[in-house]
Amino acid sequence: MALTKTVRDPVHGDIRVHESDLKLLDTPEMQRMRGIKQLGTAYHVYPSAQHTRFEHMLGAYHVAGNLIERIRENHQRDPKSCRGISPKEASIIRVVALLHDVTHIPHGHAIEDQDGLFPRHDKKSLLKKAVTEGELGRVLKRRRLAQVVGDHLSDTGGKNKGTAFLSQVVNGHVGADILDYLKRDAYFTGLRIGYDDRLFDYIKVDPKSGQVYVDLVKHDMDREDILTEVLNLLHCRYVSSERIYYHHAKVASGALLSRAVEIAVMGGLRRKDVEGTTDASLLTLLRDRPYDDHSLGSAKEVSAMVGDLLDRFETRRLPKRCFVATRLGNEKRQDALVQTFLNDATARRSVEVEIAKKLGLKNPLGVIVYCPNKNMQLKEAAVPVRRAGKGIKPLTKYQEDFPILRQVVEAYRDLWKLYVFIPEGGAEDQIRAGRVAERILRQRFPGIKNQYRP
Repeated sequence: MALTKTVRDPVHGDIRVHESDLKLLDTPEMQRMRGIKQLGTAYHVYPSAQHTRFEHMLGAYHVAGNLIERIRENHQRDPKSCRGISPKEASIIRVVALLHDVTHIPHGHAIEDQDGLFPRHDKKSLLKKAVTEGELGRVLKRRRLAQVVGDHLSDTGGKNKGTAFLSQVVNGHVGADILDYLKRDAYFTGLRIGYDDRLFDYIKVDPKSGQVYVDLVKHDMDREDILTEVLNLLHCRYVSSERIYYHHAKVASGALLSRAVEIAVMGGLRRKDVEGTTDASLLTLLRDRPYDDHSLGSAKEVSAMVGDLLDRFETRRLPKRCFVATRLGNEKRQDALVQTFLNDATARRSVEVEIAKKLGLKNPLGVIVYCPNKNMQLKEAAVPVRRAGKGIKPLTKYQEDFPILRQVVEAYRDLWKLYVFIPEGGAEDQIRAGRVAERILRQRFPGIKNQYRP
């Protein structure tokens, strides 16, 4: 049996780390993860949400080990319909789990996803760089794992080679990543939600495609109880999204920080400048960097502007909603809204500046328009499943058969909201600002209505 080191975890209990993987944990790249909160700015809503990427990556490592054991047991029981996992493959999967978030930057979901200021952390070039450079790269090269781990760190790794499971056990629809963060996020936010580990018993690997799937079949019949476990997982994902990931105060907090980063980007800040930072050192970087030759004003003026945003962020003086447009009632104009406010920074700033001027704000970027991507889909609903006589297909193919599935998928899409935030103010200020924002937005998007009431 391989030598292990035991790490105590509040979510899973004892996590046993293989001796061969300890050197990965000790690299500067992995230790940086101790300084990046898993849920970004969610601690402004849930004070205990202080857990870090490091803890989550260790948790995913543990869950991946459990999945490997279940997959092996399923293969022993039914070697014809599913394949096992060799010791070498298990070693690769564990390393992929341990490193799967190593390219994350501080508050990455706000900066990358909400505002699109930098390329996403899972871009292939960033993943390749992470596993081939620095101390982490040297450790992986000594173990001859740099290439194969780099190939499978993304959720698309190995699809054309029959080795998709090397990625999917971690990054798949029911992989170690989501199976850890759903439990961990619920634990540290105090939400009373959770899935049953019994789901693990039905996770298998297809011997032909190498695809990870959930087997809903027993004795040539669909098992409703297994489907219920999958639907329960989807419900947990929905509740976490509604209550944590898309909570309006978390969105506002993330938007405030993103605005400070955006001003720095306008002054030349690049992704590589923040790749080695933590939550704390990112704020220091933004405060201390020079803002010479900036389009928004003198270096002193821009530095004061950024400083004010960061002061408000650190003291939780969050922007206030004045205008909200939901997906319901805006389906036909949703594409245009996303194109204007997410994909076109110049167009977005033009609207923000116009609203700010009408409100008499000193800071031309004091108004923030937040617009998420239209593709807010419940990725986990597409989990590959095997049904009696129907082979392996995404669960979403069976929405007509399972009304509850269709309802949760639609409910998830309906979480989409466009927000207009103003710096601060009471209800009267929000009402006035909402009317101004609605009037300006209607000039571009006829018929759009403010659905927010302070």
